[in-house]
Amino acid sequence: MSETLLSFYLNNRYLGIDIIRVKEMNRRVEYTVAPGAPPEVVGLLNLRGQVVSLLDLNFLLSGEESKPPFQGETGMANGCIIMKPLEGDSSQVGFVIDRPGDVVELEEGRAEPPPANLGGMDRGMLRKVAQLDGELLLILNADKLFSHS
Repeated sequence: MSETLLSFYLNNRYLGIDIIRVKEMNRRVEYTVAPGAPPEVVGLLNLRGQVVSLLDLNFLLSGEESKPPFQGETGMANGCIIMKPLEGDSSQVGFVIDRPGDVVELEEGRAEPPPANLGGMDRGMLRKVAQLDGELLLILNADKLFSHS
């Protein structure tokens, strides 16, 4: 059995997330800065009338804030991925990415758990690691991302 992932790049990392959890991917999104918000919240995004929290995935992974370009009360992100919960809940959360990758079909057995000595990154955010064409694909734990929204 295989797993389908949406891959993307953030701070020179090749990341992937289960495509079932992805609602959409947007390029060049404008968001409103949320004063006083926790450091992992970049701002708020109006997505066809629904307010979505836009998270700094780099901060969630490594504790280092990204420096997106701000324009007064608004900011501009090169892209973002909007995620949806698995069941019942209508809430959504988005996170900023540098650029999209591809849809990746990952065969069973091609990924393994992240190493126990992984430093500089919140290991709980990673579900698996896979070697693909000379690049390491870090597969994110979508449930852990949702726990920060």
